Amino acid sequence: MKSFIFRVNQSERGFSLFEALIAALIVAVAVAGVMQLHNNNLQNTAANAELQRAQRILFNAQQRYQLLNTLSDSDILTLNQQADQSGLKQKDIRMTGTGDSIVLSWQAWSPDAVVQRGCTPANNADSCIAVTVK
Repeated sequence: MKSFIFRVNQSERGFSLFEALIAALIVAVAVAGVMQLHNNNLQNTAANAELQRAQRILFNAQQRYQLLNTLSDSDILTLNQQADQSGLKQKDIRMTGTGDSIVLSWQAWSPDAVVQRGCTPANNADSCIAVTVK
């Protein structure tokens, strides 16, 4: 009499270890991609907020200049205080040599966040914006 105990056909159920590791790798790559995308969005949001604060300060400077046709030392001091309160680091507000534009430069918090519009800062890692007042 033959024994049929060892001839039982078994079907495979579940995943092999290799398949599970491949699935985990795919999920890890997807999560890392989403995290990088989120990080880029946060950096862009912070850079845009910093730029908006700088533009508001320059708009205020432009308004002051149009009222008095000049910027006094007290105006520059007030604008510097506004820049301090808005969180701009190592800022510099000045009139150009010809007196027809106001330049605000500040330290960018990230090399990717550097903005240079109408001016060239002393340090390439700094952002700057120039506004024409005449």
